[in-house]
Amino acid sequence: MIDLQVTHSIYYPHDFCGTRDSGPEPYDGASDIDKFKRWLVQPLKFYQTNKMCGRRADFLRVIHVGQHLSAEASDWYESSVYSVERDPHIRWTFLEVIRHLFRAFIDESALQLAVQSYYRVKYSESKGVYSYIRELKKAN
Repeated sequence: MIDLQVTHSIYYPHDFCGTRDSGPEPYDGASDIDKFKRWLVQPLKFYQTNKMCGRRADFLRVIHVGQHLSAEASDWYESSVYSVERDPHIRWTFLEVIRHLFRAFIDESALQLAVQSYYRVKYSESKGVYSYIRELKKAN
């Protein structure tokens, strides 16, 4: 999903200047997978509407995402991604930052809850196939 959203350049009209919003609400490192997924959609939309797509903008996304983390997630970012003490030969990509952020804060129990909610979805003949598909996507 992330690759499709921001790693490919997007055509913008020549007079498009981006948006004026302040960006996504910060993610605090909560182990709630749904909260993480809802948060992740925000910076992806922000990057699309502010000309921060494509490979050349990857470093900007790495820096920008750190501005939208708080509490433990911000501490993790500062010590792992943007620390003066880190190995200068390691150059993080946006995708790597998101993957490592996920691994650092979404624990096994949160994943198990997601799997359980997925298996709780049942097909209802009265609601039909499309309703079932929507419910599966919500649970995923």
